[in-house]
Amino acid sequence: MSSIASGPTVADESTFHDAINVLNKYNIFEKSPESIQNHLKKGVDNSAMETPKEFDNNIIEIISSNIVFRKTLADLAEAKNFNVVSLEETFEGLAIDDAERLYDKVTNINKPNTIIISGGETLVNLTGNGLGGRNQEFALSFLRKYIKENSKRELCLYSVGTDGIDGPTDAAGAIVDSDTIREYQSSDLNLESFLRNNDSYNFFRKLNSLIKTGATGTNIADIQITIIK
Repeated sequence: MSSIASGPTVADESTFHDAINVLNKYNIFEKSPESIQNHLKKGVDNSAMETPKEFDNNIIEIISSNIVFRKTLADLAEAKNFNVVSLEETFEGLAIDDAERLYDKVTNINKPNTIIISGGETLVNLTGNGLGGRNQEFALSFLRKYIKENSKRELCLYSVGTDGIDGPTDAAGAIVDSDTIREYQSSDLNLESFLRNNDSYNFFRKLNSLIKTGATGTNIADIQITIIK
């Protein structure tokens, strides 16, 4: 519970003593700004307000999650007569690596009219100064693998953040489909250069493949939907 949106409604079990002990453990308490030292000392002396601890009449229920949402998507797809493959694993590694892992799973599925549903919250290793987000980098890495394998399969990848915000951009994510691939292959864009510069936003912007939903007001991590036609 405490990890969801930093747990604003969850009692905080940590104390001022705990904070001081952590700083002392790494020998940085005395190196900390005097204002911080004074505040922590006041807390130990009970002259500064502690964070709320356990209290009555506080009920917390999780009404949704990434896994719950994936199940909902699977049910909707099955109702539309798709063959559904729901990946049990959660993508939490580097976007560039997890995208290739997803592509490898796609190549092992030969049944048409199949939807693969996956999710998680990947990471991006920032080496450039471009614009993008983890979902856009995921989609760009997936496209790179597709091109590298010289694939002719007709498929579509949709990778988005459920909050509608992917990184410091106005996009929720990106889509890779036959239009994206065709536009890319007829362009002079250097995919590797965009990927190295973490500039997935501008790459997909040039291909009209950004997904923009606006802020959704909720956040249950990221979702990838891959359709094999």
